[in-house]
Amino acid sequence: MTLAIRRSTIAVLATAVLLFAGNGATFRFPAANAAVWLSAYAAVLYWLARTPGPALRSLRAAWPLLLLPLLALASPLWSVNPPRSAAAAFQLLMTMLIAIRIAGLLGPRAIFTALFIAQSAGLALSLANAATNALPPAWEVHGPLLGIYVQKGWMGKAAFWWAFSATALGLWYRHLPLALAATALAAALALKAESVLALLAFAAIGLMLLFATARRLPPTLGPALPLGAATLALGLAAIANLTGGDLVSATLDGLGKSGTLTGRTVLWDIGLGAWSDSPLLGTGYGAFWSSATYAWEIAFVHATVDSGLAGFHNAYVEALVSLGLAGAVLFAVLIVATLQRLTRWYLATTSPDATIWLAACAAILLMGLMDDYFFRQHAPHLVLFAAAFLHADPARWRVRPPNRRNAGPSAAGTGPHRPPATRPAVP
Repeated sequence: MTLAIRRSTIAVLATAVLLFAGNGATFRFPAANAAVWLSAYAAVLYWLARTPGPALRSLRAAWPLLLLPLLALASPLWSVNPPRSAAAAFQLLMTMLIAIRIAGLLGPRAIFTALFIAQSAGLALSLANAATNALPPAWEVHGPLLGIYVQKGWMGKAAFWWAFSATALGLWYRHLPLALAATALAAALALKAESVLALLAFAAIGLMLLFATARRLPPTLGPALPLGAATLALGLAAIANLTGGDLVSATLDGLGKSGTLTGRTVLWDIGLGAWSDSPLLGTGYGAFWSSATYAWEIAFVHATVDSGLAGFHNAYVEALVSLGLAGAVLFAVLIVATLQRLTRWYLATTSPDATIWLAACAAILLMGLMDDYFFRQHAPHLVLFAAAFLHADPARWRVRPPNRRNAGPSAAGTGPHRPPATRPAVP
């Protein structure tokens, strides 16, 4: 028993290290970042070699998750930069294998505990760096908080996922007021980072609480949900009317952001133009930003938007550019299948696991509109989404009906469909 607990603790801590590194906390130290992921690769390959039978069964159950990495592995055949596509596709495949292994080792509560540990470390180190400037720069020139991260968006995502995981653990352990206090603190840190992406994602925490509340409503209050939805729609319509019909621009102006979402709309236009050059299969996974074919577009982005940019800040545009319509369709099918599984799980059981995973995936999909980390190798969003898909497998959560009396499994291990052995009558 002690050994089992120790192994699970090691798995949680190892997952926390991966999520810590994946969110950009080690990007200032390339050697350390590479060491973390190479260690994870080695652990997965050891698992495949040491227990091939169970590993293959896990991969067979997760086969929909492997379709996108396999297409990426084939993309060097038509890529505008074949070596770069080959390397990035291998990393994507290994990331997916790591996610499959994590989902097999840890349940939802353990995964969100690891996420909480990872982001707690990131925020604590960021606050320490902001106070001491031991690892400059801790702040961007025009004010946003960076902490230990190289981009304010990563600081914002660390604050959001810390709040989300704290709220999830609050639901599981019935300490919700404390979790909501943590959420308020995290929102203040996201404001200091000036991350619109993170601030919008905080809506997913409200969604989680709404789902959790709706799950506990008695049947007589069922009609209240459509009424609440209608009230919300009317409220949004009133707000849109007060803002002149342009709620997005009004919100961005209030947050001090431009109507181009800090250059994102420019990136999306360039990305869609590159996709139109290769609509079916794309330019090759991860190849656009290191391609001589698009050197003019890359130079324009670096001159007008961000000199270090290497992504379209939109997971769905990234999918179209990298793998074309074929990759976008596979990506969309995976998203729909995951949401379908989670919705069935949520409606069929009273487990908070489904509630939390459903809200987490909603946050990931929302952030995918302004962040490409959902379609990147080594990305925590991809790892979490894959784990949600596997945990929502009906074979894991489906509640089997109780066996009839004297027809269930015996203590000796009688199968569920085999009647128990009976003694012959004694004359």
